Amino acid sequence: MNHALIFSIHNAIPHRPMGPHRIASYLREQDWDVEVIDFALKWSLDQLKELAKSRITSETKFLGLSCWFGHWDDVATQFCDWIKQQWPNVKLIYGSMTYPSFQCKSIDYYVIGYGEKAMLELARSFTGNGNKIAFDPRWFGDKKLIVANETYPAFPMPSLLVKYEDRDYIESWEWLTTELSRGCKFSCAFCNFPILGVKEDHSRSDQDFDYQIRDAYERFGVSNYYVADETINQDKEMLRRYANVSDKFNFNVRMHGFIRADLLVNNEDTWDLLLKIGVKGHHYGIETFNKKSGAVIGKGMNPAKLQEGLLKVKKYFSDRDVYRGQISLICGLPYETRETWEAGVQWLHKNWAGQHMNFNVLEIPTDPKDSKLSFFSTNYKKYGYRPAHRDLKGKISDYYFKNVFSQSILDWETDHWSMEEVYHICQENYARTKSVNMLGPWHWGPFSLKAKGDLKLIGTYHKNDDVSDNNEIEDFLSRYITKKIDWKKK
Repeated sequence: MNHALIFSIHNAIPHRPMGPHRIASYLREQDWDVEVIDFALKWSLDQLKELAKSRITSETKFLGLSCWFGHWDDVATQFCDWIKQQWPNVKLIYGSMTYPSFQCKSIDYYVIGYGEKAMLELARSFTGNGNKIAFDPRWFGDKKLIVANETYPAFPMPSLLVKYEDRDYIESWEWLTTELSRGCKFSCAFCNFPILGVKEDHSRSDQDFDYQIRDAYERFGVSNYYVADETINQDKEMLRRYANVSDKFNFNVRMHGFIRADLLVNNEDTWDLLLKIGVKGHHYGIETFNKKSGAVIGKGMNPAKLQEGLLKVKKYFSDRDVYRGQISLICGLPYETRETWEAGVQWLHKNWAGQHMNFNVLEIPTDPKDSKLSFFSTNYKKYGYRPAHRDLKGKISDYYFKNVFSQSILDWETDHWSMEEVYHICQENYARTKSVNMLGPWHWGPFSLKAKGDLKLIGTYHKNDDVSDNNEIEDFLSRYITKKIDWKKK
């Protein structure tokens, strides 16, 4: 049987991104033996080498490097170089929703986007049974790049099944990831997601959803999930279908994901459907409480109505279960001023204590090699933004400088403020909010081992945000790595 390994490259520990497991599940349906190695950046280079030696045979056709939001590290480059030296015929494939911002001469192919069908075509080509691959020379010249969403679209798909294996060594407290559908019916001006303005039904089948949730619970005891959808509540009929499925579960499911707040406020009949499905953690991309700013980006609900509705939502869900509500604001939007921004923050301080708040800098990508350009990216001059041409090194955090400006984000300024100023405003708001114990756990942090024993801990405040005991994390990773290395021996 043809064999492959997929290494999950990311820094969010101990979260398991869904991508590598989805690709593996899909290829297994085509009679491939595919094993996923999670948390690869937390393995030592020697441990990675030991595992590769125990797994790679003459039947191994490729190694996948599934990079969550483009995460990468020097150890990944060293590992790839070593693989090429040891097994030059084994293909190395980078896969991600984002374009790579690093150099690694050992990688043979790059797959960007939802990659199931592109990976199947590549896999077939490695065995001499495939068609000619549609590479895209626009961005990386002679590099073999596949923009999957354009040439091998994997949406809509009635099955989005992720079937985990015993050799994944999943523990019952973990938060896995699932999908309900692919694509978003909206087209917000600042959004660079690749599948926008969807009109048709892109949701998975009821049976597919039912099978995945039941299988993970019955085999591993897992009932906690992130939902990867861009807008969970965009389709009321879809919610009804999944609520009917979840009604038949004999266990309690908990899900966290992106909710469009104005839709939620205007459609109270969806609240109970979300509860039945288990969507009790909501991330609201509010972006602004300035009506004029919201109208520019496609979120123009009257701020007073939105705020009143959010409080009603919070009470409804909190009265019935443990509720997590995260609100994100973007600082620097058109027509936003320091005064209107501060008014929005003050509303959060008064009404959102104990929940989480995100204060984000307006980022304007300008290079299509790094990101699909949004409407705002191609029209920013219309709103008074211009290049600032400042040297920001040392003036903002090294992490932000490296991970944002390496992706061709415009260093902008207007007549009123600049990206540098907005960055410091956001940092000051984080510090101020945390100093008065108002900042609840990060929405995407329930994988924290703090949630292992008591779900109510998810809703409490922790001084260090929701960072769990490092010893617990290290123990978990040590158990996982040891079991993975020993699996072949058994």
